[in-house]
Amino acid sequence: MRLLPALLTLSLVAFPALAQPAAPNEPATEMRQRVTWQQRFVKANVPGDGRLTLEQARTGYPTVARNFQDIDLDGKGYVTQDDIRAWHKVRREARVDTRKPDDDPLRPRAAFQRSYPETPHANTTTIGGTTRAKEFPQPSPTEPTIEASLDDKP
Repeated sequence: MRLLPALLTLSLVAFPALAQPAAPNEPATEMRQRVTWQQRFVKANVPGDGRLTLEQARTGYPTVARNFQDIDLDGKGYVTQDDIRAWHKVRREARVDTRKPDDDPLRPRAAFQRSYPETPHANTTTIGGTTRAKEFPQPSPTEPTIEASLDDKP
């Protein structure tokens, strides 16, 4: 029993020492922040002239380097922020256009996008794309009908 208080005291003294960081001189790891395309452009544009060549893009902005021919529509050999902005706009519009449902009735759709054809009425039939009324046989005036027999009172 006397050993228990001693162990508790020892644990209270030892655990705070273990909780200290191993190397207090190490800088704390910062959370990665998202870098905008404008910041990437400025970082890759070493001379600071506002023009990004293919070589500069390869070292500092790989996305522009991969799509350099699409961005540099004039063939100037460099791109500006306005060129990249226009390229981003074209790509965004292309993504939006692909999301719009087209008129293909066989394309798979989500359940909320499905539309079902109207069911034909019971007295119509579709032949060759045209809807025609079905012709039901009319009872002859000499035959007794069910309605007539129900209306007759004995």
